[in-house]
Amino acid sequence: MPDETTLRKPGEGAPQDTGKETTVAAPKVENKTDDSAKKIAELESQRLKDKADADAKIAALEFENGFNNAANKYPHAAEYKDRIQELVKGGKTVDEATVLVLHGEGKLQTRQDIETATTREMNMGGSADFQPPRGQKRPEEMSQEELRTALIAEEQKGNFKLVEG
Repeated sequence: MPDETTLRKPGEGAPQDTGKETTVAAPKVENKTDDSAKKIAELESQRLKDKADADAKIAALEFENGFNNAANKYPHAAEYKDRIQELVKGGKTVDEATVLVLHGEGKLQTRQDIETATTREMNMGGSADFQPPRGQKRPEEMSQEELRTALIAEEQKGNFKLVEG
């Protein structure tokens, strides 16, 4: 019997030929190659999981870097960060996603556009700029006497006060 072993009770000497032998099946030895294969599969699975985690962290850092650049260029981008991030995950670049979202919301303005508009608004009108009514001469076209008369008339209307110095 190949898988069986003859067992003797402790204290028994050499086997005697009684004709009675006790036999028990030998324990099976686990196949070491199966254990090794399982360990290799577990290690490979962990390696793939670690690589996916690292790739996700790299993608998040790349998005943050690209988004910060886009937010500097497009001030309204911060309001739509989540929507922009969804488009980036879908395969768009950060700039493409930013332009698409902001255009769709009607807020596609660069920082330079906003600064130019603000400067233009600040330069419009103002009390320092004297504009005569239409049909009259411009101040640079008036003689000194005409200019004096126009200024006195404006002072009487209450537009400003002349201070003698």
